[in-house]
Amino acid sequence: MAKRSAPKRSSPRKTTRPSRGRKSPSSRRKKSLSASPDTKYQDAVQLYGQGLEALQQHDFVGATTHLRQVINDYPEERELHERCQLYLKVCERQSESSLSHPQTPEEHTYAATLALNAGSIDEALRHLETASNQEPDSSHVQYMLAVARALGGEAEMAIGHLHRAIELNPDYRLLACQETDFDTLHDNDGFQQAVALSTELPSRRQTP
Repeated sequence: MAKRSAPKRSSPRKTTRPSRGRKSPSSRRKKSLSASPDTKYQDAVQLYGQGLEALQQHDFVGATTHLRQVINDYPEERELHERCQLYLKVCERQSESSLSHPQTPEEHTYAATLALNAGSIDEALRHLETASNQEPDSSHVQYMLAVARALGGEAEMAIGHLHRAIELNPDYRLLACQETDFDTLHDNDGFQQAVALSTELPSRRQTP
C-alpha cells in the first residue's frame, strides 16, 4: 500500500486525481473487502468458542455441531480446522464412553435422554436414579425423572419428582405446562398444584 502524504496544493495538474485527504469510492471498496476476512474470522472464532463451551458442559452433540460448522462454513480457516478436528475426536471418544460406561451425573442424564428417545424407559430410569444418587439436588435430573415416570405411567412418583424440580428451580413450572410428556397428568390435582403458581404470578403483584 502506498504511503500516505499530505496533498500538494502547488500542483494544479493533480486536481483531477482524488485528494489523499479524502477516500475515493474505489479505496472505500478496497477497505470493505479487506475487512471482510476479519469479520468472517471473528464469526468462526465465536462459533469455535461455542463448541468448546458445549464440550466443557459435556454437551457432546452440541459441541460436534458447532465444530463441524466451523469446518464446513469457514473453509479458509485452516488453523481453526486443526483444532476443531482435535476436539471432534474428543467428542467422539467421550460420547462413546458416556454411552457404554457413564460415570458422572451429566453422562448418566445424557444416556437417559437417549434411552427415552429410543423408548427404553426402564433403562432411562436406571441412569436417572444413579444420577439422582450422585447429585440429589439437581433440578434437571429431578425433572427428567418426572418425565420418565410419567411416560412409564407412574403418575404419583412423576408428580413427586416434578414438585422437587420446581422447588429447586421454579422455571420448571412453565416448562412443565408446555411438556407434552405430561399430557396424561393434566387432570391430576397434584400436577395442577405443582404448576399453579405459573398462572397466578401475573395477578400477585404487591401494591406500593
